[in-house]
Amino acid sequence: MGVRPLVEGEKLLSLTAVVYQRGDTAGQLLAAISLLPLVLVVGLATCILCRREVHTCFFLLGQLLTELLNKALKETLRQPRPADAPADDYGMPSSHSQFMGFFAAYYCSFALSRLGHHSRLEVVGSCLMSCAAALAVCYSRIYLSYHTVGQVVAGSGLGIACGLVWRCLAVAVGPRLFPAIEGTGWARRFHLHDASTVDNVFVSAAGAARQARARKRS
Repeated sequence: MGVRPLVEGEKLLSLTAVVYQRGDTAGQLLAAISLLPLVLVVGLATCILCRREVHTCFFLLGQLLTELLNKALKETLRQPRPADAPADDYGMPSSHSQFMGFFAAYYCSFALSRLGHHSRLEVVGSCLMSCAAALAVCYSRIYLSYHTVGQVVAGSGLGIACGLVWRCLAVAVGPRLFPAIEGTGWARRFHLHDASTVDNVFVSAAGAARQARARKRS
């Protein structure tokens, strides 16, 4: 199943297959906002490559698993998208909404657990931003006629539930699982490490950089 041919007045956002009405500035903005799941996947993968942190790998794994769950549910429920949707595959639940619900729920739960070691503005501000981004993506799927309200609500609700369950799993098994992964040969080879016990990774990284610079100067 693919995207239906464009009709007069519609414009395809290059490389994304997101359709919006020509001349609709709000639709163009929302089409760009609907790309946030892709941006976040790239961002998480970049964090893994740059920081080599086990917990980030666990986070990304959860995001990918919830996408597989979404595909399975769509093929099981087989509920069509709205009649005027610019796509002809199944729409229940909304995968974009489910993705963003998972991300916002997991990130907020994790960030709030660090409230004692980071500034309140940093933690609360980033949580509000993640929730606002999730709401914007959900709204974009309705505005652009890709999903019904029910499909978006179902997707976001399922994503939030999965995100909280995955976060609970991280809290329950992480203290044993993450160090065990860190101790494997392949993890040492690629410098994967467990920083989940570090109170503030920014302070730790900055301190390590200063110490390394001081050793080189001495």
